[in-house]
Amino acid sequence: MNVLIRVDSSREIGLGHLKRSMLLASHLKQNGWNAFFVCRDHDGNLNQLVIESGFDLYRLQTNTQYTSENLYERWLGDSPSSDSSDFINIARNIGSVDLVIVDHYGIDSAWHNKIKNSLGCKILVIDDLANRTYDCDILLDQTLGRLSTDFERLVSRNCIILAGTSYALINEIYSVKRMKLEKRDLPKQPRILVSMGGTDLNNVSEFILDSLVFWSGIKNAIVTVVGMLSEKGEEIFSNLSCVERYHYQYTERMPELIENHDLCIGALGSSSWERCCLGLPSIAILTAENQRSIASALDKSGAIKYVGEWQSLNRDYLLKTLDLVLKNKEIYEEMSMLALKVCDGKGLDRVFTAILNNTK
Repeated sequence: MNVLIRVDSSREIGLGHLKRSMLLASHLKQNGWNAFFVCRDHDGNLNQLVIESGFDLYRLQTNTQYTSENLYERWLGDSPSSDSSDFINIARNIGSVDLVIVDHYGIDSAWHNKIKNSLGCKILVIDDLANRTYDCDILLDQTLGRLSTDFERLVSRNCIILAGTSYALINEIYSVKRMKLEKRDLPKQPRILVSMGGTDLNNVSEFILDSLVFWSGIKNAIVTVVGMLSEKGEEIFSNLSCVERYHYQYTERMPELIENHDLCIGALGSSSWERCCLGLPSIAILTAENQRSIASALDKSGAIKYVGEWQSLNRDYLLKTLDLVLKNKEIYEEMSMLALKVCDGKGLDRVFTAILNNTK
């Protein structure tokens, strides 16, 4: 069985779409499928990760003349018509394609329909927005609180809708670690994880580190940063008066880091489900408009403390929230317990089962 995946990454798009598509591709590969990726060469892309993971990659060049009033269509890097035609040519060079997976906000039902008519394949769409029409066989939206009824008028009656965090695409190792997880207790020496996503386009990590300089508990803390740091951010971090400090621009050790830290100050997105799966209390910051519904749902669930959008962050409020969580045993333990209820880490298996049932 062959699966062809259309997904992009860039400084603006981030890493999340590529990361979850690669997780699903790896799961399919482990079960005998052949997976191929089609990705555009956007500035700041992380397409090399596809090759390093052992997948075949077909690169699309960015059309610098293309423009659109729609932000997500601009993310596509060319017109939907040209993008779909290039995709079809790649698919025909591969041979038969049984399944196409699309994880891209810039693609809608017109693209899907053209692919289905040309290739005669099934289509699975991964989405978080529920803001356009889709012509697919399976639609996956792992947003907390998402309901199948949210897509009633956006898909055909025959479309299988996988909605909610029970279908969250996170590494299977999280469910393994979850089974061995001990109850989280309020730490005496807090280990703080700063994780603002794969690109941190707006240097939010720098703001967080600069705020931690003024935190009363910093001299007793261990601080780990995952992601890119500006030159100023690196300077602030190197001079931070914490017990220990670690920095990873990119790491495969996130499951271990989430397991072994006591609190995360982080972005919202796919990493939210990873942290919830292991019951890690989080202080969350909105860095992209498409994460707003995630912020609202997680804040309402009690699994996070939401401190606002990156543009309007307030140092005093951030530090006050940090003290609220790390100096109150009841609040800390309740956040951990509520986070565990959000995601059990078995989404990959459930999605794979739905794919098998739909491609027989």
